[in-house]
Amino acid sequence: MERGLFQKDVAKIIGVETCTLENWERNRTKPFLELLPSIFGFLGYVPEVYKDDLRLQSDILKYRAKYGLGVKAMANLIGVNKSTIFGWETGRFEMSDSLIKRFERICNR
Repeated sequence: MERGLFQKDVAKIIGVETCTLENWERNRTKPFLELLPSIFGFLGYVPEVYKDDLRLQSDILKYRAKYGLGVKAMANLIGVNKSTIFGWETGRFEMSDSLIKRFERICNR
């Protein structure tokens, strides 16, 4: 609003549909990980709410890369299905506190 832009203008700049932007604003969905650089570029900063999420997503990817684990192997290690791992890594799903603790225990072995 400060920039005098409509939702459709912001959506175009970020590279999404207007309805997608509306869903984010209403907390119906979260942006996919690959869109975050565009969003942060538009905003000019990384909102605090994303800093922990990005760290966690990055940690999952780093752990898989370090140990050569595929999505299925990582899912088995944590005790979830592979679509859940994919959802965490893309930012579609949030990890519950209990799963965050389980993941951290696994990483600190």
